[in-house]
Amino acid sequence: MPTTPTTGTRQACPVSESAAKRRKMLDEVGRYCTYMHSWVVLLEWVLRARLAEIVFGADTRCS
Repeated sequence: MPTTPTTGTRQACPVSESAAKRRKMLDEVGRYCTYMHSWVVLLEWVLRARLAEIVFGADTRCS
């Protein structure tokens, strides 16, 4: 990071507009993937419970 000659403090490097758009898009994709992953995990849990009921022929849920 460049420093200013008078104060010696660090300044943030300027971010190009395309880099900012790319970062925003990646954030949105990451949020979408996290959302979809939570649904996939829930679906997997339900399917495993159903498969256990079919294989073992009994209700595996606690009663």
